[in-house]
Amino acid sequence: MEKKTVMCVLCIIYTTNTILNSFELRQQSYEIEINTKFVPLPTTKIVETSFGACASSCLSNGVCCAASYHISSKECYLVGTDYCYNKTEIKSDWKILRIKLLQKEYFEMKKTWNEAKEFCETWGGRLATVSSISENEYMIRRLGDATSIWLGGTDLKSEGTWVWNNYSQEETEKLIQPTFWGPNQPNNYYQDQHCLAFFKFYNDGSVWTLDGYAWDDEQCHLQFQFMCEK
Repeated sequence: MEKKTVMCVLCIIYTTNTILNSFELRQQSYEIEINTKFVPLPTTKIVETSFGACASSCLSNGVCCAASYHISSKECYLVGTDYCYNKTEIKSDWKILRIKLLQKEYFEMKKTWNEAKEFCETWGGRLATVSSISENEYMIRRLGDATSIWLGGTDLKSEGTWVWNNYSQEETEKLIQPTFWGPNQPNNYYQDQHCLAFFKFYNDGSVWTLDGYAWDDEQCHLQFQFMCEK
């Protein structure tokens, strides 16, 4: 598939026979993917006369992260956060404008939660966050065979109140939503499990009824691999 990346604050993106209008955009990168289609298609559909108009509708919409356009039918699909990490396939007569999302980087070295947090900040980012089902699934696909991987959540400030750590004032005051806890989690088992991790559960037929990764509360001094974002 062919991609074109544009970095802008106020930008004009040129496509075939189409010029997108200027918008005041957040400082982000945008990719145009030609002959590419989301699998499955997102559900918010509108009709636009061109790919440029479809992309413009996305860029002016605060919750849109991509626009998928079928050239022949002029059907425009605006992609919300639950579809940002959906798989794509090569398909003629389709185009996607994608807002480049936070870069997720998985590090195999092992650190405590605080050490991982400091490493991510030195790297120029922060411990990774999760905001949707598709993002959670995308991150799990990156984990390989690790048993436990640190994420950026904690309830250190107030037991049972899980928040993303070291972010904007708005983010630190909001409860983590949605959540993807594993069986019987969080349980604060040792009375000092205050840091969030992916954990690879296995179905033992009683306590754990899941095979695969889900969220777990862990003791912050343990050394795990971790994921950063920026």
